[in-house]
Amino acid sequence: RHQQLPVKGVETAVRLSPNAAHSGSYCLELRASPTDVATPAPVVPSSPVWITSPPIQVKAGDIVEITGVARVPQPLIGSVDGLQIIDSLGGVDMSVRIPKSPSWKPFRLVRAVPTGTEVTVSIALTGLGAAQVDDLAIRTIPKPIVAQPTQVAQPRVGIPR
Repeated sequence: RHQQLPVKGVETAVRLSPNAAHSGSYCLELRASPTDVATPAPVVPSSPVWITSPPIQVKAGDIVEITGVARVPQPLIGSVDGLQIIDSLGGVDMSVRIPKSPSWKPFRLVRAVPTGTEVTVSIALTGLGAAQVDDLAIRTIPKPIVAQPTQVAQPRVGIPR
């Protein structure tokens, strides 16, 4: 789901870009540009453009892993957060922030699911510039098998016959 917040003086775009994808033929590219290049906004009050994944049902007790790679060739103008990877379990406070990464940078979020719910991932461009994301995956990690304590037979102590 592609969402954009209308910001005066800013135009946004989201596309599948063939420019140097990490794997495959395309990567996701988010872009926000000033409509007047001579006087770009010094501060962007909120993310002008973002993408949200479809919801995935998870059960209480699941462990969710979100992975991918991202590239932010230049620091975004008007923001210190850069590109944000936000999951619905951790929220904005626990998001991954990538202010600048000229080459592909892997990211990984691991979350415990307290109650059955749906999880989504949002990729938000928080300023003016461009960022790319590829290989995004959301999966549940199998729970570790916990060994149950076993009873150990106690040797019989007695008088031999």
